[in-house]
Amino acid sequence: MRTRLRSARWWTYFPFVLASQFLCGLSWAEDELIFTTKSFDIRITEHCEEEVIGCDRVEYFGVNRKTGKSIRLRGKQLHSICADGVTPCHFQGYVFRNSDVTYSIILQGESWLAIRKGGRLLLHESGDWRRENSVSRSPDDRENKVGSSSQ
Repeated sequence: MRTRLRSARWWTYFPFVLASQFLCGLSWAEDELIFTTKSFDIRITEHCEEEVIGCDRVEYFGVNRKTGKSIRLRGKQLHSICADGVTPCHFQGYVFRNSDVTYSIILQGESWLAIRKGGRLLLHESGDWRRENSVSRSPDDRENKVGSSSQ
């Protein structure tokens, strides 16, 4: 009877143990970058598995450098579409929405932040990417800048 009771307890917890072992084995990327413009400091965090193209779980945490007010938004990566009309190709930046206001961080040559309400452009500012103590012009070259002490 006692052995059976212990066995029953073990089986009660087995699904949780199995799930935790499975989840711990997955590799999740939480790549965190800081984009700084004249008016804003923006922290971008991607909450996706490694090697995912078109991550749709990206967090934007922006702080207005003048007022100190902040906003937290959820968004996704932007990619151009390949010739087949379906497959994501080149990374273009990020887009976040708050009601009818769209926050876009675009990488085309230099990086810039655009804030639009409806179709009207409210703000357009260029900026720099930073990760740890490094500065780079875009997330594409961030691997080369980590740990360096430029600027």
